[in-house]
Amino acid sequence: MSDAGHNLSDTVGLLLALIALHYEQTGNRKHKLISRFTTLLNTALLFGAVMIIIYESVGKIISPSKLDSQAVILTASVAIVVNGLTSWLLMRDNKENINIRAAYLHAATDTLVSAGIVISGIIIRFTGWYIIDPIISLGISVLILIPTIRLFCVTIKSPLK
Repeated sequence: MSDAGHNLSDTVGLLLALIALHYEQTGNRKHKLISRFTTLLNTALLFGAVMIIIYESVGKIISPSKLDSQAVILTASVAIVVNGLTSWLLMRDNKENINIRAAYLHAATDTLVSAGIVISGIIIRFTGWYIIDPIISLGISVLILIPTIRLFCVTIKSPLK
């Protein structure tokens, strides 16, 4: 369920970025405000996803549960390909447009999360050490949180042109 909710936030975030980009290209100041608001909303979605990952990770540290490591590795590997491709497509324009940067950051962090999941799945498969999953998740959360906070600050401080 948490992964389904996360995927829904990804879809909403990308859709909002596309809509804001369309409005921004009109040059209308009001539309640029819409784009700024959309970037802030995307940042909030990303921050919310990190908080959910932290909450679930702490719960799994307190009460570890068994995982099907093969299913985890396979599913996360597919997610790496999809999110990696999305990141790659957004990468070239992410410096020029703060809205695209937010969408890029979201896709890139999803790729990073999936890579961490693959690593934890491999470790679990060979060691049976289930607690590694939430530990890696907490580490990834910190890595995601830093650029998310930076993006939020840049979005708030950048002037409307």
